[in-house]
Amino acid sequence: MSFLEQIRVIAAARTLKRDVKLKDGRSFEKGNPATVTFFGDKDNGHMMCEITVQDKTFKTAIAKLPATVSGFTQPSVAVMTKWNNEGYAKTPTGKKVEPDGYANDGSPSWLLALGLI
Repeated sequence: MSFLEQIRVIAAARTLKRDVKLKDGRSFEKGNPATVTFFGDKDNGHMMCEITVQDKTFKTAIAKLPATVSGFTQPSVAVMTKWNNEGYAKTPTGKKVEPDGYANDGSPSWLLALGLI
């Protein structure tokens, strides 16, 4: 299994934590499997990600992931301050990166995703 296939398998285990209704009228029920894709650079929106549910994709702020998709927890300000003071940060997928860095799966540090740096 390739690295990208492994990421997809892990991400496929995630589900919607709440019903999602989009402005265009589409809606997705809580519990549906969800795959999250990160863009991996500042030019493509380090504060945004894509969520795919039932082969349909929509964009959302990374800051909304903890309330929308299972498996994501936003760290507290105290934790992020500690990371920054120690010269690293973590991403929404739990990878350790530089405070302004990106993991190999494209996810930005929480500090970038939340617009703190």
